[in-house]
Amino acid sequence: MLYVVVDRAGTPLAEGLTEAEAAHEILTYDSAQYELRPEEDGVGYRLWGREMNGRWSSYRFYSLASSLADAQAELMSDVVRTACTGERWKAEAVPQAEWDEMQARLAEENDQ
Repeated sequence: MLYVVVDRAGTPLAEGLTEAEAAHEILTYDSAQYELRPEEDGVGYRLWGREMNGRWSSYRFYSLASSLADAQAELMSDVVRTACTGERWKAEAVPQAEWDEMQARLAEENDQ
């Protein structure tokens, strides 16, 4: 599935993104940064982020995957699925097909 990433005003930032690309766009929008860090107990990984030059803080997202690659895939999926539910992110992902349908409806309404 492909995604469109939009800002809080609904302006598209990028279209035709994979899940991993959409998560990266969300997590780095407006000069934010993110990292996947091993948990202190050595089991799994946690997603950390910060706004531009701000302090690093952990998100609620973590993975018990043993490999970084598996943890990254799981966490990026979590970001895309929940980006609009109140985390600090200033953008969210919308499925491309859903976005295209919305745009077609808006164009149709504007033509009437």
